[in-house]
Amino acid sequence: MGNHFPIMLQLEGKKCVVIGGGKVAERKITALLAAGAAVTVISPEITEIIQERISEGCLVWLKRQYQAGDLENIKFGFVAVGKKEVSLKCRQEADKTNTLLNIADMPEFCDFILPASLRRGELLLTVCTDGNSPMLAKKIRQDLSQVYGKPYAVVVAALGKIREKAAGEIETQKARQEIFQYLVFQGPVDEALKLPMKEIESFLMKAYDKISRKKGNT
Repeated sequence: MGNHFPIMLQLEGKKCVVIGGGKVAERKITALLAAGAAVTVISPEITEIIQERISEGCLVWLKRQYQAGDLENIKFGFVAVGKKEVSLKCRQEADKTNTLLNIADMPEFCDFILPASLRRGELLLTVCTDGNSPMLAKKIRQDLSQVYGKPYAVVVAALGKIREKAAGEIETQKARQEIFQYLVFQGPVDEALKLPMKEIESFLMKAYDKISRKKGNT
């Protein structure tokens, strides 16, 4: 396929429809709910996990097959029914309703595809093979999980706090860039990752305070 444009979408409160209720649909629903989307599931049958989300009031379930009109006023649609004729009907409707559509196992009919992803707090790593080998993307994701462990979530959160602090304390963008160049590339982040997670934020704050004082004196 090729030539996909990587983008991060803000789905908070956006209407999304998932057509299908099996394991593939379950994974998509889980990811959509984590992003804050307003999810409607259309399927005569659903998995236990999807049923739990419904019981918790997290989504709407229409207990039936797909029918024309289900994508009306929907920004993003996900099809995971495993039936080509249904998928193609959804594709035809999406073209009319300007719905961006993802169809499981049919990348040639998708407006967008979903990469394998690894989340560590606010750090999100994605791997995409342009639909050529989802299994390879999964393997690379597993490899990344060994390199980027849970401490990265704390590091990212701490750097976010430091960034806000620096915005109020350091006058020039150039000086702020030099400070973060030092923190990220010249040792402090690497040292922080070796510490117990509860000590990481304090260590990085102290490193920032030290370098910011130095910048303030130059």
